[in-house]
Amino acid sequence: MQLTDYLRKIGARVTPARRSILGAIAESSKPISADEIGVKLIKDGFEVNKTTIYRELEFLKTENLIREIDFLDGRKRYEATSYGHHHHVICKACGGVEELGSIPEYFINTFSRKSQFLIQDHNLEFFGLCQSCQKEV
Repeated sequence: MQLTDYLRKIGARVTPARRSILGAIAESSKPISADEIGVKLIKDGFEVNKTTIYRELEFLKTENLIREIDFLDGRKRYEATSYGHHHHVICKACGGVEELGSIPEYFINTFSRKSQFLIQDHNLEFFGLCQSCQKEV
């Protein structure tokens, strides 16, 4: 089912802004910030103010269509949940991002059992230097 069909199914409006924001996220090869979404929309000839972008991102997060990711640089980024849960490696020098697979459920379940902590969600990102930036150090 396409995201626009899903939005109609839950009774949400499929506005031009919502459709464009979803498109910008889907077209991005890595998690994308609200500012980057705004720039992409302007390049595509669609002007939308920042308030609308943030309001739509909150709505899409609430509907579990996108996930918010924190790369610890003061800017939240977003990616579609349809990509499945996974993690990232982020280069601290050039800002490059690569996707990693998900942590096996075995590790999460083992930790949960040993700590007696009910894990409801997790976020794990790795920070370091990519191969190109390692050569420059």
